Amino acid sequence: MSARPKVVVTGAGGYIGPHVVRGLLERDMDVVAVVRPGNTTQLDPRAERLEADILAPGFDPAVLADAAPRTDA
Repeated sequence: MSARPKVVVTGAGGYIGPHVVRGLLERDMDVVAVVRPGNTTQLDPRAERLEADILAPGFDPAVLADAAPRTDA
């Protein structure tokens, strides 16, 4: 049995982000939705919400690496 695909969606709090998240969930994928801190966009509760500003100086990309799919499983 194979694991469900996992997708990280940056910009999930933007104009089309919630639609992308919902579409991926409907395709039976695990979704990590990245939104900027303080963003109040309502996302599908099945998605994992991760607040991070990936454009901020000093952003640690390890935050995304922790959320990314594992390829060693």
